[in-house]
Amino acid sequence: WCAAVCGSWFWLVGIVFKTLFIPLVRGTIGGTEGVANLFVATFSVGVAIGSLVIGRLLGPRITARSLPWSMLLMSLAAADLYFAIGTFGTASGPLLSSADFLQLPQGIRMLVDLLVFSMAGGSYIVPLYAILVARSDAADRSRTIAAYNIMNSLFMVVGALGAGLLLTLGLEVAEVLLLAGALNLLML
Repeated sequence: WCAAVCGSWFWLVGIVFKTLFIPLVRGTIGGTEGVANLFVATFSVGVAIGSLVIGRLLGPRITARSLPWSMLLMSLAAADLYFAIGTFGTASGPLLSSADFLQLPQGIRMLVDLLVFSMAGGSYIVPLYAILVARSDAADRSRTIAAYNIMNSLFMVVGALGAGLLLTLGLEVAEVLLLAGALNLLML
């Protein structure tokens, strides 16, 4: 149960980040769709790298020892992302292309923050899934995984709706991302 809830939390935070990329890029940074695609690509590649790295580090061992460190790293990366976003000021003038964004030190910093955040996320979700599979009864494993997928979907819906609600209540995109990262600390 704990592995399922913690794994679903990962998907909640992930959907909050991914759904806010376009408002962040368009409204806060003043970037083009290419910059938003750069964010999504960085995020996806980071999860893949984190998954591969933790798989190599843990090998055949199924353990939760790395989970607190992964969540802490996600929270720290989210906090630094918040401060990096603050260096952009208010979006005005022509939209930044991907090339223009990559020439800005704060642009590189934001991408590094997203990469670290998503790598930590990948290193968080893999051990949880392994625990879920290994500790579920073999006869009920398929039902356990199906129930876990339904729980993931519910958490993602709650995350997306919660982020939208926070934005309508007046929080800035950067503040919602910071809050999602800070709430990770509750999962330690």
